[in-house]
Amino acid sequence: MRKYSQEKLTEIVLGEAVMSLLEVNAPLNGSALARRIRQMITVEVNPERSHALCCALAEVKASLSSAREAEPKTTSAIPASKDIQKH
Repeated sequence: MRKYSQEKLTEIVLGEAVMSLLEVNAPLNGSALARRIRQMITVEVNPERSHALCCALAEVKASLSSAREAEPKTTSAIPASKDIQKH
């Protein structure tokens, strides 16, 4: 039961972080969300919420790193200058 309530609290604080970004029309992306959660951690006095914020931050960081790993390696569509033919 304790694990469930901690997971629920993590979801709640994550939602609060998202809502706080939306309220000020801030960009909503992983980096902005991680920054906002870090700010929330610095002012949180409740130990359970503080732990939930740390868990939320870890989830966001894991999501960001897995997204980077999933990105395909792309090559430039612009040819190198030596490959450009002049007419």
